[in-house]
Amino acid sequence: MSDEEIEASNPAKKDQLGPFKTYCRVPFGGRGVCCRQPDPEWPADTPVPRCGHSHHIRLPGDEDKHARETLFGEIPWQATIFEKGTNRFICGGTIVSAKNVLTSEHCTQKYHNTDIYVRVGDYIIHQESEPLPHQDLDVYSIRTHPRTGALFNDIVVMRLVGSIQFDAHVQPICLPEQDQRFEGARCIISGWGKPAFVGNYSERMERVEVPVVNRDVCVQNLRDTHLGHFFRLDDSMLCAGGEKDADACRGDAGGPLACRSADGSYVLAGVAAWSVGCSRHGVPSVYTGVSRTLSFTSHYITGAEYHPFYRSNNGVTQYY
Repeated sequence: MSDEEIEASNPAKKDQLGPFKTYCRVPFGGRGVCCRQPDPEWPADTPVPRCGHSHHIRLPGDEDKHARETLFGEIPWQATIFEKGTNRFICGGTIVSAKNVLTSEHCTQKYHNTDIYVRVGDYIIHQESEPLPHQDLDVYSIRTHPRTGALFNDIVVMRLVGSIQFDAHVQPICLPEQDQRFEGARCIISGWGKPAFVGNYSERMERVEVPVVNRDVCVQNLRDTHLGHFFRLDDSMLCAGGEKDADACRGDAGGPLACRSADGSYVLAGVAAWSVGCSRHGVPSVYTGVSRTLSFTSHYITGAEYHPFYRSNNGVTQYY
């Protein structure tokens, strides 16, 4: 889809640079009219490792971790979004190339690209002394799905200023095939979210395994909540969770739902979007299905010529 098609399909964003969340500033807080600048040319020889592979590093004291805490480098595709100036934690994200991070649209909707930055390679949040350094990168642009909302297509592609330097603890995840299904798989959600709807964010990155739930079952379970009998789940979304004390929660939004394939690599099945409470038995959380929005995301991800986005095993993908 071209920039012009996206702009035409989303007239509310005409005062922005097409799908860029970048305004031209004039004095006294106003907005000026400006011309679109072309995306910069990124070097085609940026080294990219195999996607979806974990290379965790054991540290002293790892034996004392509780079950949810990750090992250093265990989730190398995890990214974090912070507010500039305050360094306030906003949301999670996922590395999909040396130039791009995916996150939820609702995480970025009130920010310009110049208001936020992305951190990769972090482990203990707001702590500098770690075995390998994290990287902070400015955001060049934020591409928004032309049909986005709180309950559908809640996804953006962020393009970074500069390149992510891949290392043992910083790696991209694999992208799925178009319309690939994950029902029945047990997958990993990760981040620094709160263990309950109230309370503090986690200091160390945590992970938990959740099942991807059948769509019809999910809709019925969500209708049994305050959403009511007429609730409909958009085709762009999928459900995972519904087990007590194992769920995404506040602060995990924008982060990855990663499913392991038969060759051991991880595929990005979903981007954490919303939930009805946290860790409620029988009430799954809702994610933007990456395979269902791939025609949009792949259009704006830099490096498709050398990044192994799509995973296929003779036409059949298996999950543990």
